[in-house]
Amino acid sequence: MRQYVCPLLLGLLAACGSSGESDAQTVPGLSGDTSEIVVENAAGDAEILPEGFTVPAGTQITSNQQVTAPGGEGRLILLASTATAAELEEHFRTQAEAAGFEMRVGTNESGYRQLSGVRADGMQFDFAASPSGDGQTLASLAIGRERSN
Repeated sequence: MRQYVCPLLLGLLAACGSSGESDAQTVPGLSGDTSEIVVENAAGDAEILPEGFTVPAGTQITSNQQVTAPGGEGRLILLASTATAAELEEHFRTQAEAAGFEMRVGTNESGYRQLSGVRADGMQFDFAASPSGDGQTLASLAIGRERSN
């Protein structure tokens, strides 16, 4: 499989670990420059998912962050589930395709499968899941768009 890392996901993941209602962080960019990223944390409730997306039974939203950076903005949602990584991938792939995303499958930096997609309006989608040591599956879902300069 070809390794594919979406710049949107990298920017959103750089903001992980933030705490509090709103937090500004300076992080290094892909080209070595630095950017300020503003992270707004929200409640872990399924209503924050984009229209047309749901969480499968046995899945909890463990983190929900709205991220705004000079290069774009989006939402990073972390999940914990009793479903397998393959079941979660199929669930979110079906929903993303129904929402108009052209999907591709790659491998992320951790060696796990990663779904990535883009829609005609520039919206981007990234999803990855992996088993955890406690029998659950941990997953990340990032949806957002890059800003044009």
